[in-house]
Amino acid sequence: RLVLQELIEREAARFGVTSDKVVVHCPDDAIIESIRLFPLNAVLSNLLSNAIKYTPDPAGKVRVTVQPIASQPAQISGCTRLELADEGVGIQSGLARQLIQAYSRADNVEHIPGTGLGLAIVANAAELLQATISIQSVPERPVGTAFTLILPNALLAANAVATDKARSQ
Repeated sequence: RLVLQELIEREAARFGVTSDKVVVHCPDDAIIESIRLFPLNAVLSNLLSNAIKYTPDPAGKVRVTVQPIASQPAQISGCTRLELADEGVGIQSGLARQLIQAYSRADNVEHIPGTGLGLAIVANAAELLQATISIQSVPERPVGTAFTLILPNALLAANAVATDKARSQ
């Protein structure tokens, strides 16, 4: 859990908010250990950064949920679900897929600094991870955006082994 907490504190400090803006639910700390290495770290860092940046309300929360998927359907059994949801400005209808292209930004965030690279990095890293990514957003109401990644457990286990090797060196 320390790895995720360090990431949260770093991103919160970048935007001048406290780390209690981010609420984490993860029943299995072993999963969290695998985020230390790229590309999963890049995915979480970019999504967390965007969630904090685009949730301007000081009372708005960012929720990170990590949970194993042990049930049906068979194509996602043996995977882990990682969801990062915010209470921010949301993504305008029909723009979600466009925003994963480099240098793309939505019109409703012109006043917030950014390069338009974060979601492109997330999409490329998700592809490297053999993960699926989905985006849900309801900008008409103040419920923000949720990014859900389905990650193969075998890959998370390989990341955890690599993390252990890096620590022992």
